[in-house]
Formats: sequence, structure tokens, C-alpha cells
Amino acid sequence: MDYRFKIAGREPVLVKGWGNVQIELIAAMAGVKPALHCWIGEEDLAYLSELTAALSLKHLVYDRGGKGALKLGVMIGKRMEDLEETAEIWNSPRSNPGPQLGYPPCCSKFYCDSYCNAEETDPPLDCIHHAARNTPPGKGLSFLLNDVFYFYSRKGHPDDAAKREAICRKNPGLNMEIMNVVPWHSCSYRCPNSLAKARAIWAMMLKVLPEHALTLRSCLSRPVVFWDWARFAVLDGEREKDGLWRYGGLRAPYSLLEPELEALLRGGDRIQAGADGRLDVLKGRRRAGTLPGNPAPLLLDFVPETA
Repeated sequence: MDYRFKIAGREPVLVKGWGNVQIELIAAMAGVKPALHCWIGEEDLAYLSELTAALSLKHLVYDRGGKGALKLGVMIGKRMEDLEETAEIWNSPRSNPGPQLGYPPCCSKFYCDSYCNAEETDPPLDCIHHAARNTPPGKGLSFLLNDVFYFYSRKGHPDDAAKREAICRKNPGLNMEIMNVVPWHSCSYRCPNSLAKARAIWAMMLKVLPEHALTLRSCLSRPVVFWDWARFAVLDGEREKDGLWRYGGLRAPYSLLEPELEALLRGGDRIQAGADGRLDVLKGRRRAGTLPGNPAPLLLDFVPETA
């Protein structure tokens, strides 16, 4: 989906929908990402040159040997020195360009150690499980770090593309490719480094893409029951007290949750979290059932407030 960025002193700028690039461009404009990387076709180079100039950014074609139609490897950012540095290390063996891409060092290291380089678990854990387990206790998680719908940098499976397309079909009117604020996965949902960068991105988004920002806040600032990247449920409600959430139903974005689980959630009005991590669905004073899963589902209490 294409958007037009609002830039002071000029006509709105057309930004084509290339995956999550629109969010990454906003992060670059905010000074959060020294560089972002993408592959483009030869025919898009003129457009990219005009786009980066309009956004007060620079671009560097560092590779012309891409596969298929996307022949050109491109770095985009504010300073040519950062683009050249990122290009130099991009294809280096065992390199981690996280710092050049603007990821907080703590988040980059945690992601690699706990997810990319970790031994496989049975059942496999999504990176969101790792971040949640690393999150200190407390009330409410800033919606700015909600990465439930950020489908990138997740371990893939052969049917991922089909699942992503199915999720998009279940959410008409929402651009599921850019349902995030930060274009990385945080080491925890209270990471101060990620939060500081997220606030800068959010401030820029409110300026250049305000309508999407409002939609994003509405979707991200809700409690989410999470199993894995394709199976989650957004609650239309909020925490009532410690360990208890009241809700009036489910709301978008919708996932590929099994019909019986969706029916159980829609038939309840509260979720109670036990000390053992168990999530019980309640209807009035009656327990309607327990949400199953291996690993057990998480209840991520995202809220609209930002500091």
C-alpha cells in the first residue's frame, strides 16, 4: 500500500509500499536508523533518488548483483558515511550490522543470543516469548514496543507467506506490513533504549503520517493473548486489577487462531492469569475454560500511555 508523507513546505511525497520500508524511512528521518537496507529493481532507481532527496536522505547503491528482478542492493540514511560503513560490513562473514541499522546494542545482542544463535526448543519459541520472559514485572507495556504484528525477523516456515496473506485478508483496511513503530524486536518490553528510540520515531510519524499513526495506536494499545506470530487475539478491554483483564470482545487485527479458541474467548468477558502462568477465560463468576498451548499463551498488557 502506498502512502503520501506530509513534509513541511512542499507537496506530500509518494512513498511506495515496499514491505516495512515506510516505517524504516520514518525511523531514518527521525535520526534513529543511521542506515536501512532494501533491494530494488533497476527501474525504481530514479524514483528512489527523488524520494530520498524529498525526505532529506541519501542513498547508496552498494550491490548490483541481486537475484531476480531486485538487482540493486541499496542503503538509505542521513549521512553517506553511515551508508558506506554499513555497506562495507553487510556481507562480511558473521557480521552483525545491528548498530549501523539503529538497533539498541542490548536488543541486537539479546535477539542473536536468545533467538538466532540459540539451540532449537521443542516447541519452538517465538522471539516475543523470549522478550516477554526478559521483561521486568510492572503494570502496562507501552504500545510503542508492540511487535506482535511485526512479521519480519521471525524464524520462517514453508507456509509463512500463505499465512501472512491469510492474515492480511482477515484484516481489510489495515496495512499489516507496517503495523509497528520500531522496526526491530526489543530485548524486553520495558527496554529504556528501545523506548527512547520508539518515542523519536513516533514523534516523526505523527508529523509525516498522522492518519496511520492514529490507526496504529488504536491497534497496538490493547491487551493481546499471544501464542505465536500467526495466532494471537487482541482484546477490546483493559486490566481491571492485578491478574485480571475485563474485555467486551475481540478486535482487529485478527489472526489465524483456531475457531474453538476464538469461540472460547468470544464467549468470555474476563481473563484471569494464575500464578503458574495459566490463563482462564471467565464469564461472569464462572470459569468458561483455560486457554491451552505449548508453550502456554502470553497475555501482553499493551496500553496507550507513553511517557
